[in-house]
Amino acid sequence: MATTTITPCLKNTEDLINNNVKTLSAAGSNFPLGASLAINTFLIDTTAGAGGEITGFRSNVFPSFGLRQMDEISEKGGTDEFTLGFAGNYGDKLYIGASLNVPSIHYERNRTYTEGDISNGSANNDVGFSYWTLTDRLKTDAVGFNAKLGLIYSPNGALRLGASFHTPTWYNMKDASTAEIFVDSETFDPDGTGTQRFQNTTDLTDGYPVEYEYNLRTPLERAGERLLHHRRQLFRRETATRFHHRRCGIHRLRRHEIQV
Repeated sequence: MATTTITPCLKNTEDLINNNVKTLSAAGSNFPLGASLAINTFLIDTTAGAGGEITGFRSNVFPSFGLRQMDEISEKGGTDEFTLGFAGNYGDKLYIGASLNVPSIHYERNRTYTEGDISNGSANNDVGFSYWTLTDRLKTDAVGFNAKLGLIYSPNGALRLGASFHTPTWYNMKDASTAEIFVDSETFDPDGTGTQRFQNTTDLTDGYPVEYEYNLRTPLERAGERLLHHRRQLFRRETATRFHHRRCGIHRLRRHEIQV
């Protein structure tokens, strides 16, 4: 099926152009999760001026010939929480509970994207491209901390008041990403090494993934409740919950692609 949408290969080409990349060394090393892999395997090529200088970049994948696209994504992960709790009962009128909590998050995503030339064997065959596959992997780990406090006050059997306070959860997050590309360029062999090429992110980062570390803060929560009873049956219930988003958000600490 033919397509006129912007493919990931064209997106990688745009990344180089939009970042004003002027040298082949920068193009081949500064984008280890995408464009650098594509240019090092000749999925992306350079355009040159009259003096041989690099004037831009172009994709060797031409959607006008027709492409078969396949995108597979698998995800797994979960959250856990370690809790230390306290509770007290004071005269069967005041009940207090509190907890200190350490939540953790683990998440993994694997994505494999493939594009193939469906014009092979036809008069419109793109002889410089057969297919390419990009597999990217993301692993996220996080550890956080929060506290919760709640109380119930019942001066008599007809009235019960409740309140709770949940602090924000402060997470320290860490993303580790890698990608690998395989390209079959059919008959196109510009450097004499063959028409099939492979490269991994770790080839450009001394064997390490691209890592981002950042802090995440969730909203603070406050809640109140009033219950009225008549003859041991609930007569009226009023509940209010308020979230404070003022200081929640994400703060990036650092990014490091090469660790020594």
